[in-house]
Amino acid sequence: MVVSSRRKGLDVTRVVSNTEVSSYSLCKRQHFYRFNMGIEPKPDLLSPALYRGIIGHQALEVYYMALKDEATVDEAKKLAIDTVKAEIMRVSISTPEEYDRIILLTELSGLIEAYAEYYRNEKFKIIAVEKEFQTPISDDILYGMKLDLLIQHVQGPYRGDYELIDHKFVYNFKSVRELELDGQMPKYIKTLKSNGITIGKGCFNQVRYRKMKDPKPSDIFKRTPARLFPYKTEAIWNEQKKYADKIVNSPEEPLRTLTTISCRGCYFDEVCNADLMGQNTENLLSTRYQPTTYGYVDLGAEE
Repeated sequence: MVVSSRRKGLDVTRVVSNTEVSSYSLCKRQHFYRFNMGIEPKPDLLSPALYRGIIGHQALEVYYMALKDEATVDEAKKLAIDTVKAEIMRVSISTPEEYDRIILLTELSGLIEAYAEYYRNEKFKIIAVEKEFQTPISDDILYGMKLDLLIQHVQGPYRGDYELIDHKFVYNFKSVRELELDGQMPKYIKTLKSNGITIGKGCFNQVRYRKMKDPKPSDIFKRTPARLFPYKTEAIWNEQKKYADKIVNSPEEPLRTLTTISCRGCYFDEVCNADLMGQNTENLLSTRYQPTTYGYVDLGAEE
């Protein structure tokens, strides 16, 4: 999303997120569709994993927002489950033939209920839920982020400490090594620090949806502390700055990467292939894609 505004005396023309940098570095064509054309697939066309993650995040957002507003765990749990049930109703009416999607949502509803029970007695204060933060990258670029959950410990050895929690719906728990390769957490924590929040902890809140025989709660839910290293954080941040500058000031021609890694699971595969075949994509774009719901505006524009 391109914006034109002022922030504390700076000419701000662009907010660039971790997601945009990841898309640009993976495939310039994917970035073109999502961030230049501003389109995304309609919900019923998303892959099961991506769809589950989106609805799961929405349910947890409702859950923690209710707790932040001093609802009981049971009240918050009901609101979160109702969020999933509303999506079940939508799918049942709009695309009743999508029976697999209804099963997915029904199973997700059970996961959310089990999650609330497993973490019923959490000892922390909820500071922010799905809140946006930004920080300058350069004179004309901001880094934008939207965190899942920010908490403050109220008991134990970390009492008073802030911690950033990132929700992940996964088939199998990610290893420590895999999580160390996640560049988002360091960027988020650096941004929070630049906004005056003294924070040095992060946690990956993993919810496993793989079907298992007689699983224990610990087979489904796992919170893995993020390992943060100052030198690595600065290196990741510097690369974010370089990518953001390239995206805004020296964009490359949107050529396709065309590798299994970049194309597997890409939700622009249909329109991309149609373009490659020289076909008219007007009908495809109108029936299978919609204007993107993703984007940031300059939070400091009205300061």
